[in-house]
Amino acid sequence: MKMKSKGYVLIVLAVVELSLLPVFTGLGIINTSVPQFLFYTFLVGTAVSFMALLAARRLGNLFRIFSNRRAFFILLAAGAINYAVAQLLIAIAIKGTNPVVVTLITKLWPIIMAIMLPFTIRLKSNKAQILALAVGFIGVYILAAHGFSLRLFGVTYIGIALLSTVATAGSNIMIRGQNQDTFSQVFLFNFISLIFMSLVIFAFGIDFFPMNLSTIVSFLFIGGISYSLGALMFFYTLKMFDPLLMSGATYAIPALTIVFSYLILGTKFYPYYGISFALIILALVIQQYYSRSAPKYAARKHVHLPLFDISGAFINTKNNEVINLIERSGRALAVKYPKEIKIDEPSKYGCLVFTAKNHRGYANPEELQFIKEVVGAKENEDVLVCIGKPDDAERAISDYLERFEHIPDLQNPNPNNLGKDINL
Repeated sequence: MKMKSKGYVLIVLAVVELSLLPVFTGLGIINTSVPQFLFYTFLVGTAVSFMALLAARRLGNLFRIFSNRRAFFILLAAGAINYAVAQLLIAIAIKGTNPVVVTLITKLWPIIMAIMLPFTIRLKSNKAQILALAVGFIGVYILAAHGFSLRLFGVTYIGIALLSTVATAGSNIMIRGQNQDTFSQVFLFNFISLIFMSLVIFAFGIDFFPMNLSTIVSFLFIGGISYSLGALMFFYTLKMFDPLLMSGATYAIPALTIVFSYLILGTKFYPYYGISFALIILALVIQQYYSRSAPKYAARKHVHLPLFDISGAFINTKNNEVINLIERSGRALAVKYPKEIKIDEPSKYGCLVFTAKNHRGYANPEELQFIKEVVGAKENEDVLVCIGKPDDAERAISDYLERFEHIPDLQNPNPNNLGKDINL
């Protein structure tokens, strides 16, 4: 199975388990306090994710994160926001409304993330994604108005759900910007969230009330599946593809959540839920149209060709040189070129440089196939790849392209130029 196909399978599995998360959250907090429930959730998540880390033989990767102080603290902050803070807000919102309403609202996070991307990790968004955000918020308004009335209901809890959406979007950008080992990340996220909830319980003097069977089943599922094994699938695909592709796939979750919530909790379905869901799906369609390939990178220097961030291609790389550069806040940037490129000398910026037709041992056949697919390279086209610190990789690509006597314009290509051999 090709790398891209494996990623799609993991997306499907992640969507199914995520659709059950709000249902089991609602089931688990019926007869217990939210902090208590989340404490046990993250306790289970920490244990399961650590066992997964050991089973995958990634303990050395965890130690490498400890040695990179900047990456370590960024991941701790991202984990606390993505797990502890976001899930705390979701649980409170579910307690005040129901899993269906909260699930529909939280599906706005991919669109919010799309708006944040250019200002954070320099991945380009566009005006159509702002339109998608507006359509999505109309869907949320219909939920708050219980239809099309001018009077809003449950605004406080809907506002809390929106805050969880912003927390999820921001933290996923932080995670996408750090190309660290996924197994190590998931363990750290659970561990820091466990500490966070312990402090909340201690600060507010919350008692550990006796729990019933439904609560125990709920935190075992959420901790053991959603925040450990399911998280591995989610973050793996988030890094592999354009982040908007993985995040957008979660728009299928509300439909499944509605079914599961009805079967497990007996949640009533109102007609305006369907209208809201339809609008949010429309927002998804608008957004997904612009995120089918690798994300385009917002270059600081003038680059004559579209620049892509293909860091996700190396999520499972075994090449130590690539690992060292990627894990030290590096990126893999690429440009597609109409003819084969020959590299005669290394980059002066300390980047690893190769092409799709001459990989020089830095990429395996599966990774090369993935790279060509996500940048849309045809059989006769080549892809120039530079791996290093983002600014260095960008300068390296710019320098290589400036060595051409004539740089073709892809909008109006000059056949005379495209027929020449290219030497870098």
